[in-house]
Amino acid sequence: MREKNLEMSKDERMVEWSEVAMKERPFTTLDGLLEMGGLEYDVKDLSIKGRNILIEDVESDDEEEEKSGVDDEEEEEDSYLVGEDTGRRTWEASVVFAKYIEAHSELVLGKSKDNGIVVEVGAGSGVVGISAAATDIPKCVVLTDLEYCHKALRRNAEASIALWSKSKVGRTDITVKSLNWKHVATSGVWKDGVIPDVVLGSEVVWLYELVEPLARTLKALCEMRLASKGAPPKIYLSYQSRDADLDEELRVTFKSNGLRLYLVHHNDLPEAYRFGRKIVVLKCEYTRCKDDDSPTTTDEKAS
Repeated sequence: MREKNLEMSKDERMVEWSEVAMKERPFTTLDGLLEMGGLEYDVKDLSIKGRNILIEDVESDDEEEEKSGVDDEEEEEDSYLVGEDTGRRTWEASVVFAKYIEAHSELVLGKSKDNGIVVEVGAGSGVVGISAAATDIPKCVVLTDLEYCHKALRRNAEASIALWSKSKVGRTDITVKSLNWKHVATSGVWKDGVIPDVVLGSEVVWLYELVEPLARTLKALCEMRLASKGAPPKIYLSYQSRDADLDEELRVTFKSNGLRLYLVHHNDLPEAYRFGRKIVVLKCEYTRCKDDDSPTTTDEKAS
């Protein structure tokens, strides 16, 4: 069976993400370390294609929040973080995803001749999108998140690009834009007409409240590209499985929005980052639902 798997292509080795498929995967040493809290990657040592990625996590700054005029209640209501500032740190799944992109850089190759635009949703500190830029394949990488992440995203992107330029490498532009999953139509990405060829996301959902807004946002981006270029973007996500019920909620909600999730085979992860069950890389494919006549461009409906 193993020899047969090695003869198959990376896509052929993928299976639809399910509880059964997860149980069939091995529980690796890295899975055990993560489960016991004994694993933490140092992003200061992260290098992609020989290029260092300079990442600092988003700092909490109460004074800046006061200056912005956004009170705590408004911030919590508008935030898809639902009271938990998950974008303020770099998660292990993001490092795993960055190294997967390094090993399989064709992933960020767009469908257009100029290699197109890569959009990272829920970018946080930007490690995944900046790593995609380090491959020098995309024309442009757009890092998206709520505004509290923007300062760190710009700082990390500018620091990495400045470092690469000293070696006369790095052709990919990196920009930062807003994308609020609960208000997609009023976000910078939508208003500026950013049409992604590739969408990336890492550790973008670990609360039930995030699942539906994320699914609707990805659907909207797919419909945007369908309307403009006739095909949806490539979508890849990395995800840490913490709760079987949340995993199922994610699968069911994505499927109801025309999105199907496929597991990247664990042997296709770089050996030093090879998780079996706790951290997975998922390929997401969009098939327009039969009753969809127009793109999802409106804000999330009130529940």
